[in-house]
Formats: sequence, structure tokens, C-alpha cells
Amino acid sequence: MNLNPRRELNDVLVLELRVRKLDGSNAQAFLQAVKSLHLSNQKVVLDLAGVQFIDSLGLGALLACLQYLNGIKGQLHLCELSRTVNKLLELMRMEHTFQIHNTCADAVQGFAVLQS
Repeated sequence: MNLNPRRELNDVLVLELRVRKLDGSNAQAFLQAVKSLHLSNQKVVLDLAGVQFIDSLGLGALLACLQYLNGIKGQLHLCELSRTVNKLLELMRMEHTFQIHNTCADAVQGFAVLQS
């Protein structure tokens, strides 16, 4: 799974997911890759730039990732969603389930806003 972690300001971890599709072929590998990072109490931004398609299993993996992070006192923000992925989240009425930002910088800054 192509998941590139990098640290940002305020101890936020940005995970760059660099796949064209998050679907049944890689959803489980994505979730396992996230869980392997040991993100307890971690603020995480998932950068979805380049992800053009998410199917129901991919969406399920994103929800499982959110639940996993919530369970270990972490937080998840999404950023850089393609128009197609953004429309999917709206269609599934999930745009309020996830914290969604246009850019990574906005997502990282979003954690600072939550703390104040």
C-alpha cells in the first residue's frame, strides 16, 4: 500500500495515499497500513490527492479508519478530495461524518482551530 507519512506543524501526521482507486482490491491493505502506524492520540490528515475512485469497500475502509482513530483517541481529517470522491461522500451523506478540507494546509490548520 502506497501510504507516505510525513510530520507537519503541531505534531500532525499527514498520510499521503497515492493510489488511483480505493476499492475492494486494496481497501483492507489500506486499513492494515494505517493500523500498523500505531497512531494513539495522533492527529492525522489523510491526503487523497490522486484518488479518483472509491467504491463501497473503500468507503468502508475510510469509515473503519475513522472509527479506529476515534477508538485510540486520535483524530482524522481528509483533504485534497477529487470532485468524484467529494460527490460520493455527499451522495452517501458522509460529508459531515468526516472533517473535509480543500488542502493539506487547511486540514493541518483545522486541528489548531479545534484546540482553541
